[in-house]
Amino acid sequence: KELRLLGYRDSGMAGTPANNHPDAFWRANFDEAVRSMVKHIRELKPHVIVTYDAFGAYGHPDHIQAHRVTRAAFEAASDPRCYQDLELEAWQPAKLYYTAIRHEDIAEINPEFKGTPDELITARIDIRPYFDTKLAAFRVHKTQIAPDEFFFSMSADLQERLLGYEHFILAVQKQGKVSSEQENDLFYGLHS
Repeated sequence: KELRLLGYRDSGMAGTPANNHPDAFWRANFDEAVRSMVKHIRELKPHVIVTYDAFGAYGHPDHIQAHRVTRAAFEAASDPRCYQDLELEAWQPAKLYYTAIRHEDIAEINPEFKGTPDELITARIDIRPYFDTKLAAFRVHKTQIAPDEFFFSMSADLQERLLGYEHFILAVQKQGKVSSEQENDLFYGLHS
């Protein structure tokens, strides 16, 4: 319902001119970025937070920074001693997930990309009802996905099979019931 930005620009890939821009997220002051994220967490009070893994899915500097900042903010938001100047009540999100690209899926189209092994994936969400929206979002993210990218040249069946599900790794769970099986709902165990 609401889009909130941290105020940084896209860093581009490592080695590109955009990566050296002083306003690039990758170059952001870490404490300032964490403070901003803590402010959003305390205001919005999310139960679940999703970010990239430590490699940023495929090494994008902004994704790596998003992982670092989100991981630190996830912990700091619940500590009333951190960022007291925000004058916002501490809030502990229940779960933190990392996005994952399933190895078995990506190896089929790019054998050099390792992806995440199935045994590490803890949640699989069927997003096929939103597939067209996801593909449209890929098409407008031109700094990362070229118009001739393999995503767009695959058959419709292969696109749906490989892109019709989102995969996640449960990194931290502070509250709620822990699932013994792969989740199909990131709010599993938090429902009353």
